[in-house]
Amino acid sequence: MPNGMDIPHIRISGYITFVNSGDNFLNAEQRPMIKSTLLVAFIYAVLLAFWAKKMHQFRDHAITLHTVIAVVLSVCFAQTLINFAYFTFENTFGHRSLVLLHFGIIFEVLRSTFARVVLLLLALGYGVLIKSV
Repeated sequence: MPNGMDIPHIRISGYITFVNSGDNFLNAEQRPMIKSTLLVAFIYAVLLAFWAKKMHQFRDHAITLHTVIAVVLSVCFAQTLINFAYFTFENTFGHRSLVLLHFGIIFEVLRSTFARVVLLLLALGYGVLIKSV
């Protein structure tokens, strides 16, 4: 027994399953996404309400760029709400909702497109693209 060759070995075969505590189905990496998307949605709602109030207050001086920024904030708010619904659905039922997943992708593409339009308007100069300013 000095070289360790006489020690019996145990072979175990089977499946290892992991079950989260409670009725949660999301793993530890994705579970914080529920609270964080809700927090980001609240921040977008506050920004959108502030922007809408200022647009209404200065409605005589508002230009199209202000409306596009409001649309970007609205789409960002909608996207975070859809992501919150997606993660909550997956955490509750244990499987992904393809409808929420596709809506999330659509709103992410819309958000990226509108944000790039705003960036293009600002980079080129608003007067270059629209002569009425």
